[in-house]
This record gives sequence, structure tokens and C-alpha cells, in this order.
Amino acid sequence: MSDTGTRTTATDAQERAMVDDARAQHRDKHVARTAAALVIPGGLIALLAAIAVASGADPAAPRLAAILPFGAFLGAVYTVLTRMVVRTAVTRDEVIVQWGLSDHRIPVAAITACEAKSVTGGPTVGTGAGWALVADRGSVLLSWTDAGATKSLLFPANDPAALAAQIDVARGAGVTATGLRVADAAAITEDERAVEGATESTAKEQGR
Repeated sequence: MSDTGTRTTATDAQERAMVDDARAQHRDKHVARTAAALVIPGGLIALLAAIAVASGADPAAPRLAAILPFGAFLGAVYTVLTRMVVRTAVTRDEVIVQWGLSDHRIPVAAITACEAKSVTGGPTVGTGAGWALVADRGSVLLSWTDAGATKSLLFPANDPAALAAQIDVARGAGVTATGLRVADAAAITEDERAVEGATESTAKEQGR
């Protein structure tokens, strides 16, 4: 499934706004073309039907009935805005997932698991046929901890295997030789410095 390799350069203004190219270690952009091929024409047909009913093209149809096809059109617009495009950027410190109008920023140090998934082979919406309309090239399941709670996000990706691999690379880069993450090791170092400072201060006081 991997056919894009590692990409760090932004392809559109939205990607550049997420994170600059110097900080990006990997980028992925998924466009749900399968779903768009169904939703966009369906939405346009619903809009034309709403206009026709509202303008009285069918004298037997009450104009209030235009609400139904217009509602279908609004549903199509909402789907296009919120489900069709997923942009992901991996940096040394965080994984940024922008899915339509929603934005997720996940600290790399908080990630507990990352797995590339196919679009078939399971009973849930996350792996079944319905999901394939949105994630027609596969997806990534990301799990992390936030304030002691475990959270997860399943999102489409253009190259799930490459994206998951790069997230794991970022996670590995944040681990020291002792097995501690950089953030944790830095905190311990600061504590050690504080203890050493207090010890030196006490020694100086006793030496006076």
C-alpha cells in the first residue's frame, strides 16, 4: 500500500498552516475520492430538486416539500467539509491530524500505540464496507493518554503503513538509552540538579 514514501513539503496552504516544512518529519494527505464521487453529485441533484419544488415546477407538490431535498443538500455539504480530506503531519513533538473542520494535536510522548489498518476484514464501521467509502486507501489507529485517560482516533490516510512507521520513528526518537522518554528524562535531570544544588548549599552553610 505504501506508494508515497516520506513527504515533508506542504502541497497546499492548509498543510503549510498546520506546521512549517522545517519541523515536519512526515506529511500525509488523504482525499476520499470514492465518497466524493457519490456525495457531490447526489448533493447537486438534491439541490436542483429543492429548487424545482420551491419554484412550483410540480403544481401537485407543496412548496414546503422542498425542505427535504434541501436538507439532503446541506447534509452533502457537511459531509464534504468534515469527512472528505484528512491532512496529517508528524513532528518531533506531536502528531497533527486535521480531519475536515476538526483538529487534533497529539503529543508524541503521550502516544501508546499506532497501527495501520486496511479498509476490509472486520465487523465494525472502522474496518467494514461503509468505512471504505471514506478510507478507501486504509487508515491509522492512534492511541494515547490524556490526563490519565486513554483516547484513540481512527482516521483515513493515503499511505497508512508509511504514516504509522513515521509516527513510530518519532516515538522512538523520544526515548533515551535508559528507556525513558526525553521529556521524562529532562524532568528527572531537573530534579537531580535541584537536589545537587540543595546539597551544595547545605555543605557551604556547614563549612562556614
